[in-house]
Amino acid sequence: MFSAYDLVYSVEAVAKHFRWETFVFIGHSLGAALGKMYNVSYPGKLSKLIDLDPINFYAIEPEDFPKWYNYYFKNFFDNYEKYNMPKGSAPIISKDEALSSLKKKRGLPEDLALATLERWSEPAGEGLIRYTYDQRIRVVQITPLSINHIRKIYTSVSTPMLVILADESVSKGLFRNTSFLQEEASYPARNCRVRTVAGNHDVHVIAPHRLAPHVAAFLTGGIEALDSKAKL
Repeated sequence: MFSAYDLVYSVEAVAKHFRWETFVFIGHSLGAALGKMYNVSYPGKLSKLIDLDPINFYAIEPEDFPKWYNYYFKNFFDNYEKYNMPKGSAPIISKDEALSSLKKKRGLPEDLALATLERWSEPAGEGLIRYTYDQRIRVVQITPLSINHIRKIYTSVSTPMLVILADESVSKGLFRNTSFLQEEASYPARNCRVRTVAGNHDVHVIAPHRLAPHVAAFLTGGIEALDSKAKL
């Protein structure tokens, strides 16, 4: 079973391998949550942090602990064989069905759905594919922190941050009980800027041109460049 902090350390392993003293982290969805966790676990390592539609960051209040435990641990061990099956026993599905599902669930056009599927699968003959990703990644255990705990830890940082939200995620309420992390006023150091673009959770791959101007401005000029751009 993976915890989010197992994956956080994988980021540090990459940084060590490339001998990065500091670096910029860009994360999408769960990856954005990992970036925030890395930032507080290894202070000073990130020069900038960019969150792309970070919908997977949420709080667990004490009264909800049983639900959290059952969702992660009971579910995992009740389905242990499913989550730990060897690659040769992984689910097989028709390629057309898999593509159709990706396009419907994620709103991806044909070419992007195909590219995504190729990263996750291998041919299994007769128009079928076999999923190759580690099934345990479907139940990455998030540490159960309360709203106040999350607020205190993650808004106290001074790392320059850019948060880009997809308007469809906002309208669907997908930021759950930590929407304050997407509010500039929540950060005492005034180090966070939030921008919203039209699109769904995968807008960064479907329409990257909508995000690119914000990301480019932030990478080249930091918070000041975003503020100047907003005034134009």
